[in-house]
Order: sequence, then structure tokens, then C-alpha cells
Amino acid sequence: AVAIVLFKTFKKYYNPSGPNLTESEIPAALLAFVSMTFFSILVGVALGLLASFIYKHTSLSDFPKLETSLLFCFCYLTYASAEAMELSGIMALFFNGIVLSHYN
Repeated sequence: AVAIVLFKTFKKYYNPSGPNLTESEIPAALLAFVSMTFFSILVGVALGLLASFIYKHTSLSDFPKLETSLLFCFCYLTYASAEAMELSGIMALFFNGIVLSHYN
């Protein structure tokens, strides 16, 4: 997941004619990497907490097929939301899974 974030960050600064990354662009690239990582984690944790709240305060356990399908929908929502915001969907999905495994 970290390699994907690094790839997306450095893809912004890639120049096919030759490497000309200046010293002034290095802090901007590091800031882009850190912010993409932080916001990807934030999206995953937030949607994981939302799903956990819904599972905790409803009687979805009475309907196991609905519970399973809603779980897949929340996982896809996490991935699609992060990718739509140009963040790392894989990293958001990873942290969503961590939150769901802890609270469900």
C-alpha cells in the first residue's frame, strides 16, 4: 500500500525528457506523500467506524445475507471513495478492515 502511494506521488513529478527534480520540489513531494497517506487512513477509519456503528445499532445479525452483502458494499464504498478523492484506495481499504475486525 505504501508503494502505491509513493508511486502516485512520484508520478506527479515524472518528466520523460529527463530527471530534473529540484531541491524545492522535494519537500512538496514529501508533503504530498504524507498527506495522501494520512487522508487515505482517515477515509478508511471513518467509513469503518460508520459501518461498525450501523452494525452495532441495528439488528442486521438477524439477516445474515443482508449483513454480508452490506459488508461488501461498505468495503467497495471505502475503496471507491478514496480513489474518487485521488487517494490510495488500497490503504483506505486496509485500515477499514482493521477497524471492522476490531469493532465487529
